[in-house]
Amino acid sequence: MARKGGGGGRRQQGIVSWVRALLTLFIAFFYPVRLLMSGDVDQFTHDATMGLSSGGFDKEAALRMYGPMGGALVFHQITGELNKRVKMNSLIPALRA
Repeated sequence: MARKGGGGGRRQQGIVSWVRALLTLFIAFFYPVRLLMSGDVDQFTHDATMGLSSGGFDKEAALRMYGPMGGALVFHQITGELNKRVKMNSLIPALRA
């Protein structure tokens, strides 16, 4: 039996998903892009290699470069879960009680 609509089983992304994805990318890559745009390639290289290129491990450099990326992943997961719960509550009104 054929499906109606011919969607092929692929779910379309809504505007909320697109905005959430763009915000996640902005949060994750703001610091590295800012360093590259300002021309501070030495600082970018130092932070990207976590200070290993200049001798030893630099915890602050690792946190500056990779901290926002971890935060962006947490943001993406939390907002996705909240979005799922909002959709579920709007579909099943009895869950609001």
